[in-house]
Amino acid sequence: MKIWLAWPAIALAFLSPALAKAQLIPDNSLGGETSTVAPQPGGDRIEGGAVRDTVLFHSFREFNVGEGQAVYFANPPQIREILTRVTGSNISQILGTLGVEGSANLYLINPNGIFFGNNARLDLGGAFVATTAEAAIFENYVFNTRTPEAPPLLSINVPLGVQYGGNPGSIGAEGAILEVAPGRDLSLLGGTVQLDGATLNAPGGRLTLGGLAAPGTIALAPVPEFPETGRADVSLTGNSRLNVVSGGRIEVSSQNLEIVNSRILAGFEPGSEISGAIAPDIYINATENLNLSQNSTIANELAAETIARGGNIQIAARSLSLTGGSRVQTIARSPGRGGDIAIDARDRIVISGFTPDGLFSGILTRSIGETGGPGGAIAIAVPSGDLTLSDRGFVAALTDSPNDGGAIAIAVNRLLLENGGQIVSATTASGNAGNIAIEATESVRVAGTSRDFVPNPFLNLTLFDLDNLPFTTAANPDVAASGTGGIPYISLERTPEQIISGTAVLGTAENAFDYYSFSIQQSNSRGIFDIDNGFTFDESDSGAVDTQIFLFNLTTGELIDANDDSDPESGGLGSDTPRDSYLETTLDEPGIYVIGVGEFESFAADGEPIEGNAIDRGDTYRLQVSLENQGTQGVSLPEDPLNPNNFNANINANSGIVSQTTGRGNAGSVTVHTGRLIVENRGQISTDTTIAGRGGDIAIEARDGIEIRSAIVSSITRGAGDAGNVTVDTQDLHLSEGGELNVNTLGSGNAGNIAIATRESVELSGEDGRGNPSSLRSEVEASATGNGGNVAIATRHLEVRDGAAVSTVTFGAGNAGTLRVNATDSVSVVGTNANGFVPSRILVDVWDDATGDGGNLTVTTRRLDVGDRAFIAASTRGLGNGGQLTIRASESVEVGGTSPDGWPATLFTDSLGDGDGGNFLLETGQLRVFEGGQISAGSFGAGDGGSLTVRASESVQLRGALTAVEDIPIFRDETGTLFPSGLFTASEGTGNAGALQVETPKLTVFDRAEITVSSRGEGRAGTLTVVTSQLDLDTQAKLRADNSGGLGNIDIMAADVRVRGNSRISTNARGSEPGGNIAIATQNLAAIDNSDISANAVNSQGGQVRVTAQGIFGIQFRPQLSDRSDITASSDLGAEFSGVVEVNTPEIDPARGLVPLPNQVTDPSDRIISGCPADEGNRFSLTGRGGLPADPRQPLRGETIVPDLRISATDPVEATGWIVGDRGQVKLIRCREVIPAEMGIDQPSRRLTQPTVHLNSKF
Repeated sequence: MKIWLAWPAIALAFLSPALAKAQLIPDNSLGGETSTVAPQPGGDRIEGGAVRDTVLFHSFREFNVGEGQAVYFANPPQIREILTRVTGSNISQILGTLGVEGSANLYLINPNGIFFGNNARLDLGGAFVATTAEAAIFENYVFNTRTPEAPPLLSINVPLGVQYGGNPGSIGAEGAILEVAPGRDLSLLGGTVQLDGATLNAPGGRLTLGGLAAPGTIALAPVPEFPETGRADVSLTGNSRLNVVSGGRIEVSSQNLEIVNSRILAGFEPGSEISGAIAPDIYINATENLNLSQNSTIANELAAETIARGGNIQIAARSLSLTGGSRVQTIARSPGRGGDIAIDARDRIVISGFTPDGLFSGILTRSIGETGGPGGAIAIAVPSGDLTLSDRGFVAALTDSPNDGGAIAIAVNRLLLENGGQIVSATTASGNAGNIAIEATESVRVAGTSRDFVPNPFLNLTLFDLDNLPFTTAANPDVAASGTGGIPYISLERTPEQIISGTAVLGTAENAFDYYSFSIQQSNSRGIFDIDNGFTFDESDSGAVDTQIFLFNLTTGELIDANDDSDPESGGLGSDTPRDSYLETTLDEPGIYVIGVGEFESFAADGEPIEGNAIDRGDTYRLQVSLENQGTQGVSLPEDPLNPNNFNANINANSGIVSQTTGRGNAGSVTVHTGRLIVENRGQISTDTTIAGRGGDIAIEARDGIEIRSAIVSSITRGAGDAGNVTVDTQDLHLSEGGELNVNTLGSGNAGNIAIATRESVELSGEDGRGNPSSLRSEVEASATGNGGNVAIATRHLEVRDGAAVSTVTFGAGNAGTLRVNATDSVSVVGTNANGFVPSRILVDVWDDATGDGGNLTVTTRRLDVGDRAFIAASTRGLGNGGQLTIRASESVEVGGTSPDGWPATLFTDSLGDGDGGNFLLETGQLRVFEGGQISAGSFGAGDGGSLTVRASESVQLRGALTAVEDIPIFRDETGTLFPSGLFTASEGTGNAGALQVETPKLTVFDRAEITVSSRGEGRAGTLTVVTSQLDLDTQAKLRADNSGGLGNIDIMAADVRVRGNSRISTNARGSEPGGNIAIATQNLAAIDNSDISANAVNSQGGQVRVTAQGIFGIQFRPQLSDRSDITASSDLGAEFSGVVEVNTPEIDPARGLVPLPNQVTDPSDRIISGCPADEGNRFSLTGRGGLPADPRQPLRGETIVPDLRISATDPVEATGWIVGDRGQVKLIRCREVIPAEMGIDQPSRRLTQPTVHLNSKF
C-alpha cells in the first residue's frame, strides 16, 4: 500500500552523518524577534521568538534534534502556547529529546514532514502537537509556513485549527516513545501518520492521530475535529502502542487505518487515577477501511481497585477487518461499569482467524472478578452491508462477576457466521448474561465448524502394553494451521517390525486391539483423531489396514463415538481415500478417555471392549491426535506480557449464536429478526444453563423462511435453572440432513417450551451422516428431574419424512412435555431414513426406566396422512404413565403403506413398562386404513393400556393386510402370519387393555382387515363398541375380542349389519378365561358365505351372544362352527360348558307367513292369437303394467304399434335387507316394503310391486 512507500527514503536519510547532531536554523521571518539557539550542557535552548499575550512564536528554516541530543524551548512565565514553524523544504527529524522548560503547550509545524526516531522523547509539562499542516489558524491571524510573516501586534489566544495545503508531508515514528505529562494532550496531525514500533502515551489526556491528504482544515479547539473528506491514511505496525491507561481519550481520524501487531489502549490501571482525568474513551473514524491484523488490539480496561467508569470504544468506517487474533474489547475489573463498544460500518465487517498460540479474533466486553462492575454493551451496525465471523472469530459479552454482562445488538443487511464464527453472551458467576439481538434485513447464515485448532500444551498420550511405539511431534498437516510453524499434534506410527499386544482397559477381550488413553482437564474440550492410511483394496498395498476407530470414556465405559470410513474432505489433508478413519468430537467432561483401533469389521458397545478383527502383525497405520481445551473459561493460552487478558470467548468450534450461563446468573435471550435464516453444517443457535441460572429464550422471526441443515437450534438446562423457551415465526421452516430444533433438561431445571408459527409449512426430512435424524423435540434426559418443555406447532402444512421426528420424550424422573400440532390444511408423516430402518414419526414417549410421565399429543388438521412405516404415537416403556393422543382431522385420516422391510404405518398409544398407556381419541370425517396400517392402544407390560375412540362423521374404511415379518412388534392376526389393517386395543403383558369404540355412519372392514380388542397375557382385554348406521364386513374381515386374561366384549349398535366372505364377529377366549360377550342391536343382520358370530372358549365356559334385530338373514344358531354362517358360544370342554346365544326378534320366524305362488299365474292359451297384422313384420309383443298383459283379442283402436306400457323411469331404490323363503330363495327388499306375513306377523298381506316386462321381437 502507498502509505508504506515514503519511509525507505526517510530511513536512508537517518544514516547520513550530517544528522548526528541537531540542526536548528532559525529564519528571518520574525524580524527583530527572531528565534535564537543557545547551546547548553547536554543540549540546546531555544530562546527569543515573538511573544503575543500568552503565545510565543518561533520560526526555523531547519528544525531537527540529533541522536543523543536534547532541545528545550524556554518558557517565559506568561506563555501558555509555543508555536514553532519550519519554513524550509526539509522534514524535521526528532532523534533525541524535545522539551519545554515549563508547562506551555508545544506545537511543531512542518508541512514537509516530521519523523521521530528510535530514541525520540518528549520532556514537557504541557500538550504536544506535531503537524504537517501549512499554517496554524487564530481568530485574527494565520501563522503560515509558506508565506511566513511576523504575527501582528494584536491580542492572540490559542490556535483554533491547522490549515493544510496540497500534498502535505507525513508524520512517522519508528521505535520512539512519546509521552506527555499526566492530563495533557498529544496529537500527531499529518498527512499520513505512520508508527512502527512506536509508543505514544497521554495518561489522563487526549491522544489524537490523523491528518489530511488534500487542502483542508482540522479544528483544534475545543477538541480536534476532522473533515469527512480529504483525509490521509494512518498506520500502526511493529508493536506500536497508543496508550491513555490512566484515563484519557484516544481519537484516530483517517481515510484508511492499518493496525498490524499493534495496540490502542485506554482505561485505568490500579492507582493511576488522575484528578480531572476525562473518561477513557476511544474514537476511531476511518472514512474508508480499518484493518487490524496479527494480534492487534483496541482495548479499554478498567483495572481492579479503581473507582471510575470504563471508557467506551466507538468505531466508524466503511469497512472493518479483524484478523489473526486481533481484538476490540472492553474489560471491567472494578465496580465501575465497563465500557460499551459501538461500531458503525457502511460496507462490511470481517472478523476472522487467530494467532499461532491460539488467540481468536473478536469483539469482546467482559466483567471480571468479585469486584467487576457491569459489563459493557456491544452495538454493531452495517445497515446496508455484511457482518462476517469466520475461522473462530467472535463477538462476545461475558461476565465472571456478580454484575450483569452487557447486551449485544447487531443491525446488518446480512450476517454470516462460518467455520467456527460465534456470537456469544455468557455468565460464569451470579451476574446475568446480556441479551443478543440481531436484525438482518436480508439473511442470517450460521454454517460450518472450524478446522483451525488451538494446541493444548498439556497434551499427553499413553499407550497400553504397546511395544516401543515411537512418539513424534510435528506440524499437523491435518487441520488448518495459523502461522508458518503449523499447529502441533502427536503422531503414532505403527510399523511392521513392531509386535502389538494391546490389552483392553474396559474389560477382557478375546482379541488384542490397540488402545491409547489421554486426559482432558477442562469441560467442552475438542478432539480430532485421524488415521490417514491411504488404504485401498489393491493387493500390492501390503501392510496397510482398513481401520476402524472407537472413542471410550474410561471412567464410565461409555462408547462416545466410532468411525469406519470417512469423507476424505472431513479428514486430514493427507487423506485421499474414504476408507480412512476420522473422529472429531467435543468431550463434555474432564477425565480420561481411550482411543481404540481395530480392523474392519470390528464392534464395540458401552462398557464392552472392541471385538471383531484385531490389527495383524505387519499391518501399519498412523494415528494423529489433536486436543484443544476450550469452554467458557477459554482456551489455555501462554501469557502475553503486552496483553495479560488472553482469553477466548468461543464455546466450541462450531459456528453459532450462543447464550450461556455456567453460574448462578441467568443467561441472556437470543432474538433474531431477518429475511431468511440458514443454519447448516454443524452451525448452532443455542442457550444453555449448567448450574442455577435460568437459560435464555430464543426468538426467531424470519420473513421468508428458515432452513436448518445438519445443524441445531436448542435451549438446554444441565442444572437447577430452567431452560429458556424457543419461539419461531416464519413463512416456511425446513429441517433436513439431521437438523435439530430442541429443548432439553439434564438436571433439576425444567426444559423450555417450543412454539412454532409458520404461514405456510413446517418440513422435516432425512438424517445426517451419523444417522441422527432431523428433529423437532423436547427431552428429559436420564439424569434429569426437571420436566420437559412443551412443543406447539401452528402451520398450514406439516410434513415429516425420510426418518425425521417431532417428539417430546422423558428418559428420567421429569415429565415429558406436551406436543400440539395445528396444521390448517394437512399433516403428512411418511417414509423412513435411507436404510429403511428408522421411521418418520410424531411421538411423545416415556423411555426405559424413566419415572416421569409422558406428555399429551394433539394433532389438529384438515387432512392427515401417515404412510410407509411412519407413525404417530404416545408411548411409555418406563415407570411413568404415557400421554394422551388426540387426533382431529376435519376431512380425512389415511394410514397405510409399508417400508421395504415390511413394517406398516401406525397410529398408537401403548405401555411397554409399568406405567399406564394413554387414551387415544381420533375424530375425522373419513378414516381410511389400508396395506397393514394400524391404529391401536396397547399394553405390553405391567401398565394398563389406554382406550381407543374413533369418531368419523362420514365413514371408516379398513382394508387389507400385509405378510407378517419377524421381530416387528405390531399386531398380527390369529395365525401370526399377517399384519392386518385395522383398529386395535390389546394387552400382551400383565396390564389390562383399554376399551375400543367406533362411532361413524358407515363402517367398512374388508380384505382381512380387523377391529380387535385382545389379551394375550395376564391382563384383561377391553370392550369393543361399534355405533354405526351401516356395518359391512367382507372377505375375511374380523371384529374380534380375543383374550386370555378375561373380558373382551363386543357391543354393536347398527341399523344394518352385513357379514360376508368368511368374515367374523368373535369374542373367543384362550386359556382358563370364559369367552367374551357379544351384543348386537340392529334392524337387519345378514351373514353369508360362512361368516360367523362366535363367543367360544378353549378351556373354559363359552361366552354370551345376544342379538336383537328386526331381520336376521343367512345365519342361525348352531352348537358348533360349520361351513355355513353360524352363531355359536361353544367350548372345547364340551356342550355343558357352552355359553348362551340369545336372539331377540319381534316374533319373526323366517319360515312362516310366506305366500305360495303358482308356477303359472294364468293360462296363456287364450291370451295369444295365431295371426298378426301384415304390417307388423312378424313382431311379437308382450307388454303389461304391474299385472297381466293386455287381451290380444281386443281391438287395437287403429294403432299399428302397441304403445309402450312400461312404467316411467324412477330413481333406483337401494335394497337394505333380504329375506329367505321356505325354499331358500333370497329376496332383496327395502325395510319398509317387507311383507309382514312373510316375517311371520299376522297382518293383512301387502303385495310387492312387480316390474313391468316389455318384450319386443321381430319374426
